[in-house]
Amino acid sequence: LGSIRLAHVEGTKTALPQLKNALKEIGHITIAESFDHLSKVFGIGLNLTTKLHAVYDPDKFIVVNGPVERSLLSFGFSQEDLDSMDGLKYERFLNELHPFIEEAHAQKVQPAAALDAFFYFYRGQATKHRTVPNTGGPLPQF
Repeated sequence: LGSIRLAHVEGTKTALPQLKNALKEIGHITIAESFDHLSKVFGIGLNLTTKLHAVYDPDKFIVVNGPVERSLLSFGFSQEDLDSMDGLKYERFLNELHPFIEEAHAQKVQPAAALDAFFYFYRGQATKHRTVPNTGGPLPQF
C-alpha cells in the first residue's frame, strides 16, 4: 500500500487510533463520510484513502493515484478538482464510472484492477504518441 515517510513516523503512530476507527466505518456509513473521515487522518492522502476503500471492496471502489490523475486531466477533469477531492466528489466519480464497473463485472473482472490497467495503458499510449489517444489532440501538460 505504500510506505510511511520517515519524517511522519511519529505523527502516523499518534494517528493510529483515529485510522483504526475510520477503517471500521467503511461500509457502515456513506462513501462520502467514510472518505472524509479517512482523509482527515494524519498522513492519509487521496491515494491511500482510495486504496484503503479498494482493499475493503475492490468491486465498488477505485484507486485514484498519479497515473489515474494524469489520465483524468486529459479527460477534462481539472487539477483543482483533483486537489480538492473530498468524499462527495469521490462518490460522484464512482457514480460516473458505474457503467465501466458494470461492464467489468459482466466480463468477470474486478473493476478496480480493470480501471487501473486502463489508466496505466491510457497514460502509456498518451506518453508514447505525445497525443491524447483517439483524439489526435496534444498531450496535456501535467
